[in-house]
Amino acid sequence: MKNSKRFSSEDWQAESFLSSTQLSTCRALFFRNAKEMSLSVLSLPRLNADLKDRNPASTYLTPSELERLASFTFAKRHVEWLGGRIAAKKAAMALLASRSCPPIVCQDVSVETHSTGRPFLRCQTDPSAILPEISISHSGNYAAALSVMGQSCGIDLQRITTTVLTVRERFASNSELELILSKRHSLEKSAALTLLWSAKEALRKAIVCQPLVGFSEITLLSLEGNPQNGMTGHFSCPRVSPVLLPVFLLLRDEYACAIVVVAPST
Repeated sequence: MKNSKRFSSEDWQAESFLSSTQLSTCRALFFRNAKEMSLSVLSLPRLNADLKDRNPASTYLTPSELERLASFTFAKRHVEWLGGRIAAKKAAMALLASRSCPPIVCQDVSVETHSTGRPFLRCQTDPSAILPEISISHSGNYAAALSVMGQSCGIDLQRITTTVLTVRERFASNSELELILSKRHSLEKSAALTLLWSAKEALRKAIVCQPLVGFSEITLLSLEGNPQNGMTGHFSCPRVSPVLLPVFLLLRDEYACAIVVVAPST
């Protein structure tokens, strides 16, 4: 990666967001080979502080992306958008490197958007280059991106607040609420509902269809594991898949995180 020595990952990379054990559990849920998925989580406050002293954007963004970044007048939106793009490119480059693919410079790869709203990578110097699929999310102090080869993916990160209690009817049925609040999971209500919202949002990002899948079309049927170590939720979505869709779920401090990978045949 060009100029990688100038901007070390220690500056804003939140390596500890998922522990190595949690990340291994997540990978094992979807893949036999760990080289099929990469995750990048950035600290937005650290990135924002870095913007005052130097210009990391020029290391990671294409000219058109730099122009778009300059159009944001609100500082919060500016750093969220930048963090999401950097996280996506970091995740993709790390995945390509793990697979011993020819290196690609970040400034030559742009994050673009399908008509469906899903982000994707395009190599400006080689439009035929096969790049990973990506998904981006940001909330509170973090920007996160997931990168997967050859399969659709979704990541969603949500800061836990009580606001989710007021919109519960929009995305959670009584049966789902009873399941996720089961005593054996020991989840507080706001955390449980945020986790459910995050899972459905990650699925909506990963499922490729038009019109976009609605929250009411996705149903939680089972939940296994421990929220601190990682849980697996199994969801049904009859319109797009005859099989149950697994989602990796995690609570970390005041955040809920959901990761899903959907096979091309789904």
